[in-house]
Amino acid sequence: PSLIKEIPITKLLKEHIDKMVRMKGAFSWHPTVITTTGSATRLSLNENSVDYVFVDPPFGANIQYADLNCIWEAWLAVNTSPASEAVESKSHGKSLDDYRRLMANCFKEAYRVLKPGRWMTVEFSNTQATVWNAIQTAMQEAGFVVANVSALDKKQGSFKQVTTVKIAIHTSQAVSFCLG
Repeated sequence: PSLIKEIPITKLLKEHIDKMVRMKGAFSWHPTVITTTGSATRLSLNENSVDYVFVDPPFGANIQYADLNCIWEAWLAVNTSPASEAVESKSHGKSLDDYRRLMANCFKEAYRVLKPGRWMTVEFSNTQATVWNAIQTAMQEAGFVVANVSALDKKQGSFKQVTTVKIAIHTSQAVSFCLG
């Protein structure tokens, strides 16, 4: 985190368990709610079956998720293929255009499963305007129409946001798209 403070793990665990118990009691879960993991380029959902999609895409070249997860994945006996990972990566030979193409494939799946007239919100943050433009292009290639773009004030910046100079106007955006 950008603000470092030591907290005993037992205190964190107790707070986490207490919070989960409160959350479970506060919400009534519906059997039609689906939570899944896997590639966003191949959703195991029927066409026109989803009411709303919220997406927080990978950050271009900022975080190499597959490389960072190698220890966890070895422990869990799973493997993320860097070839299908939506990132820019010199070491994996992936350009900004590769990132845009992979994100467009993800957005096409979201478009396929959303019911007509329903919405998708994309939360995105990056210091590179070129990456933000690639995300916008990918969404439009998938068929979405921009309905709203607004800045989010999260009150606490990430480590990168706190320690680096902003070089782009589009540092944190929420975009709402509607199926045409």
